[in-house]
Amino acid sequence: MFESENINQRILRKFSIFELSLILFVLLLAIYFLLTKSGLFWDYKVYLATAGGDFENYFYGYWLLPLFKILSFLPFEVNYSIWILLSVIGVVFAVRVFNGNLPLALISYQMSFSLFWGQISGIICGFLGLFWWALHQKKWWLAGFALLIVAAKPHTGGMFAFLLWIFAEIKWKDKLRVLIIPIVGVIISLVVYPGWIMDVIARSGNAYAWGNISLYQWIGPWALLLFLPALIVPMQKQHRFLLLAVTGILTIPYFLQTDLITLFLFPVGWIPVMLGYLPAIMPFFLGYEGQHTGFLVPFFIYISILTTQLIILGKFVKSKKPT
Repeated sequence: MFESENINQRILRKFSIFELSLILFVLLLAIYFLLTKSGLFWDYKVYLATAGGDFENYFYGYWLLPLFKILSFLPFEVNYSIWILLSVIGVVFAVRVFNGNLPLALISYQMSFSLFWGQISGIICGFLGLFWWALHQKKWWLAGFALLIVAAKPHTGGMFAFLLWIFAEIKWKDKLRVLIIPIVGVIISLVVYPGWIMDVIARSGNAYAWGNISLYQWIGPWALLLFLPALIVPMQKQHRFLLLAVTGILTIPYFLQTDLITLFLFPVGWIPVMLGYLPAIMPFFLGYEGQHTGFLVPFFIYISILTTQLIILGKFVKSKKPT
């Protein structure tokens, strides 16, 4: 994942028949949702509603509003088809960039859920991948633009982008240069829409709570204690990144199970993806609250990585003891 010399090779690698079949399946599934009107597209309709001045359920950066305005000029079937294509391409591209498992990401519950509800998650994933690729290609302005887009959803894309920005092996002056476009973008949005940040905070109570998988909602600031081993225990860079990422998911006040697709861009294995189906299954037994079981995805990764690294550390310490 952090080997920059392999990124372009991963992106340009030919797709297997199986991967192409899954990509086609996901596209056809999304088109089926659209043509049969079986998809709800609730989130996407919220985005389009901003073009008419309705921000009641909009919680993202206002610098995305021009995009929604442009899309609103097109017939719904056309603009949502574009949305589908961008979402799938975004996930496919980002998985290649981060050396994840494409079939697992595509078959995840969160992938189909995102297309059913018309969420922005897939597009955020694509720009997250573009951000990391641009950093390694030393394309600072492109990286800054990608960061501006992912930061529009700060509790998911913004959090992952911050970790990538910290872990990137580039000079600090270049890291600061990447921040120029996001800062300018935020300032312009505040000039055009003064006070929008406070407006978003004021209506945050409207956010969908049943899908929240953060431990913070149950134990409050005590969840932050999970950062201690994530920061202290010695481990390789990739493991540290993943451990901090899942710790962020578990400790940030609000993280929806649907945004686990961002986590599945990375090499996390098949068990977390299968656990990702719990929010689809458990509501049949527990009602809407069953979606909270999605917390087991980051929690499993957290325990797995930490346990493995502690065993390795124990063996290392034992080997250093004089015989």
